[in-house]
Amino acid sequence: MNTQLSDRYLNYFRYAAEVNEKLDAFRVLFDGKDTIMDDCTVRWTNAAGDVVTPDRFQSRSTEWLPGTQNTPFFVLKVYFKGGPAALPEASISLTVCRDHFTCEAAAVDGWTSVFTGKLCWGRDPEHSTFAISADRPGYGLRGGCGPAVSRWDNALFDRADGSLLQLDKDESLRLGWCWDCKHYTFTAIDKFGVQVFPHYFEDRFCVPYRPLCKTQYPTPPAGWMTWYAVKFDACEQAVLENTKLQKELLKDYGADTVWVDWEWYHNAYGDGRNGEFKAGQNVFSPNPEAYPNGLKYVAEEIEKNGFIPALWMAPTHEPTENDYVNENPDIVLYDKPHWCGRYFLDMTHPKFLQDYLPRAVKQISEWGYKAMKWDVLPLTCMYTSRNHDKLYDPSKSTTQAMRNAAHTVREILGEEFYMLSCCGGGEYTTLLSSDIFDAARIGADIFTWEELKTSFVQRILRLYPFHNTQLYCDPDNVILRPEYNDLYQAQTRITLVSLLGLPCTFGDDLRQLPSDRLELLRRGLPTLDIHPMDMRELPLDRDELITNLVINRPFERWNVAAVTNLAQEERTITVDFGRDLGLEDGEYLVHEYWTDTFHGVVSGNLTLTLPACATAVLSIRKKIGQLQLVSTSRHITQGAAELLDVQYADGKLSGRSKVVKDDPYTIKAYDPNTECLVENTILPTATGELEWTMA
Repeated sequence: MNTQLSDRYLNYFRYAAEVNEKLDAFRVLFDGKDTIMDDCTVRWTNAAGDVVTPDRFQSRSTEWLPGTQNTPFFVLKVYFKGGPAALPEASISLTVCRDHFTCEAAAVDGWTSVFTGKLCWGRDPEHSTFAISADRPGYGLRGGCGPAVSRWDNALFDRADGSLLQLDKDESLRLGWCWDCKHYTFTAIDKFGVQVFPHYFEDRFCVPYRPLCKTQYPTPPAGWMTWYAVKFDACEQAVLENTKLQKELLKDYGADTVWVDWEWYHNAYGDGRNGEFKAGQNVFSPNPEAYPNGLKYVAEEIEKNGFIPALWMAPTHEPTENDYVNENPDIVLYDKPHWCGRYFLDMTHPKFLQDYLPRAVKQISEWGYKAMKWDVLPLTCMYTSRNHDKLYDPSKSTTQAMRNAAHTVREILGEEFYMLSCCGGGEYTTLLSSDIFDAARIGADIFTWEELKTSFVQRILRLYPFHNTQLYCDPDNVILRPEYNDLYQAQTRITLVSLLGLPCTFGDDLRQLPSDRLELLRRGLPTLDIHPMDMRELPLDRDELITNLVINRPFERWNVAAVTNLAQEERTITVDFGRDLGLEDGEYLVHEYWTDTFHGVVSGNLTLTLPACATAVLSIRKKIGQLQLVSTSRHITQGAAELLDVQYADGKLSGRSKVVKDDPYTIKAYDPNTECLVENTILPTATGELEWTMA
């Protein structure tokens, strides 16, 4: 074999390409990212099934074609000659220009060129690089658990810096994941192109970008909160009794946090709806009647039970007069009775930034709390704007004032302290400091079904690209009690939060929550490490929603699709596997979780009739023609939360799972010989790993 070692490298502005010494593979480079594609090769196939690779040619050579004023790019051609009789010669062209790299094979009658290679994007591709579609048409939300890919995906998003590697969209393009080399891969027919967007997230969504810090919460928090559960009856006893019940009933399932909400220094609404504030209760003075042993004691007890203590605070606002306000009246910007109280503070005042705010915030960590929910931000920003001419420093915009305050708190508490901004339904305050906070509450209070649609579904359709990239999108409390939900509505609430991988905050008094609703919490826990697979904002313009979760594990890849009827009447919904879920053609095994229904072998589409406000949770696994896992009972993802390994050998299906003591664990498998399900139910005697076998 003769190889002519002429030009093997070309560079134009930030893009470059280099062919290896054998001229049978190449890589693509980008300034600041180094190699972005590696081990790129081509092979030729025909209808007869013949395959020709570069090593089948006797000689290979290159030719560099420099650009001119009228051709602003460089081209490197690689020629293959002396091949088999059916394919004596072929060539490919590598082209770099100012904003793009392209590779294309010369057309050869009867032959198809297939390009493959490895995508090198991000320092930790398995955990921090996401395969996404940057421009997918259609409706619905799509998430990934693990290094998930589907036929829609044409880009890799790097959470570490908000950058994007995007391949030219083509029907033949397929991304994949290699568990051996821990990199994403690609396959393309005849040609492909790639483009880098170094500041993709900032440019697309017009916000500063900071990657989510996952030290405190590697996955979103889950746990009980006072306000929705007990409202103004919140007190030391209620908190600690619910904490103990959470430990007994939900800790092994994934609960990890207890939130003390705004009642610790509020005993009523500040607008007089249900009485008046008690004097002397403020950010520095907890309610001594409700918390006689102080908030430090409560935090210590929460931590003793194995949970992270978390505390509500509104350090830009005071509900009543206190010594600090009386002594420093100039820090009060606006006095207006509101639900939260009267006094809105001047965020530009030096006393606020250098004295009041540090004093208010430092006590949180001194009391032992490890997470903070910062509320009253929308009102603070609104009144700051309305009274802008009264600010101590009117040269500061409302945005600058709020961000300065948030930066001050971040510096005090540190990068690893969990900060949740409570922003209501306003996009402005939700995203205003999204690079400073770890999470943002994305909607208003959610009690009724209509509030769920407007403050959760409508908001998450717009903001899901921010989730688990820049921050955790917090949908507020998951309320399951019969006062606000029938069973279908309760199932829908926990399903959407769980399948989207959102924080799960329990909004019911565990001392009174019926056992069937408690069981729903268990099936939605733990919160999983789920990321978005689309970078787009959607409107809520229909009464049905498909939430499509793609799960990738070393032993299996499958989809879990939640089909939700948002209408308060029965609906019939047809799910098209290709159009709605991005699945390839073929036969799939489909099992519905809440009704425990096996829909059998399905191709193409599935039609469901759903009661009002109901959700069907479908496990969809491609049929492989052997004894095959179909569903498990532990979690609504039907395997993603607990399966550690699954193997098929000697006619037996075996695996390892993380289980909870005394929680019956059912495994369902499809037997292709009988075309029926076989199942095995195990009652674990301990919490931990369990080995199982099915034949």
